Amino acid sequence: GEAELPPWLADVLRRLCEKEPDRRYRSANLVIEDINRRGGYGFELETRETRESYVLSSRFVGRRTEQEALWAFIRARTSGASAAPITLVGGQSGVGKSRLMRELRRLCQLHRVPFVEADCHETGRRDLDPFVRALSFAMPLARSVDTSEWLSGVAPHLAKLAPALFPGVPEYATHPDPEVERDRILGSLATFFIALSERTGFALYLNDLQWAGPDTIAVCRRIAAACREKGAAPRLALLGTFRDDEVEGRPLAHLLDAIREPDAVLALEPLPPDETGVVVESMLGSDGLPPRFMRLVADATAGNPFFIQELMRALIERGDVSLERGRWVARADIEELPILDRI
Repeated sequence: GEAELPPWLADVLRRLCEKEPDRRYRSANLVIEDINRRGGYGFELETRETRESYVLSSRFVGRRTEQEALWAFIRARTSGASAAPITLVGGQSGVGKSRLMRELRRLCQLHRVPFVEADCHETGRRDLDPFVRALSFAMPLARSVDTSEWLSGVAPHLAKLAPALFPGVPEYATHPDPEVERDRILGSLATFFIALSERTGFALYLNDLQWAGPDTIAVCRRIAAACREKGAAPRLALLGTFRDDEVEGRPLAHLLDAIREPDAVLALEPLPPDETGVVVESMLGSDGLPPRFMRLVADATAGNPFFIQELMRALIERGDVSLERGRWVARADIEELPILDRI
């Protein structure tokens, strides 16, 4: 027969399911404490995984202006309204570009705007691999619309880059002049994304453009130029992020020089001290942390969200900041910790 539920465990479950919030447990730790006490167990309240979860669950803070500008750009481009063909986001490493773009992707998903993305890599990849990756995400979208008119013209050239995406497409003879062959490939990539956007709107996002090779940048420039020439017809929002201190001498500099619109490059700055405090409080689920501790974190990290995350991870992992009876406390001598000077 079925095993009976111990009465104490039934009580715990009933309290978890109470309709009135004030009659439920106030936290997960209180549930664990009750189970340990009444059932004779020894479940840990804090593990490495739970401590890690505090650091990785921070709120999205301080980027409302940039998020609204990017979302307005995507809505304008994908709806066929007149707008700049490209928007780039620059900033130092760790300043929050990737988090901003994740939030933007979530907005696109909520509003059913297709979001095609790919990363550029510093080493070990082919120049055009970001666009090969983007192709793999865009092909299902292309198959959902009528592709018979335009795909056949570019498929043989694209099949050279990604044969798995174009099975059965006959090979063509490579042109003896490498520059002519390169021009065909780059032109076919740009034509694919422009032609697709004339049939359905979408966002195309390339991350870490400071590592993009000359061919990847050349395709971006061709797409942007075609959008300017054709006006609102291509419903394509071209987006990119880059580290603004790693541009000099790289192909990305040519793309930035070619951008004509004054608001097409957004600079992401470090968070001010008050917003640094909001990030830390959201990590720990507490708004009662001492102002002195908040100032220490703001000074040590200079408002860089990645540094904030890494500092809090280290402090929690080392036990310098800990959860005691439901409240976060910091060591009395935390100002003397060398780790605050190393971040």
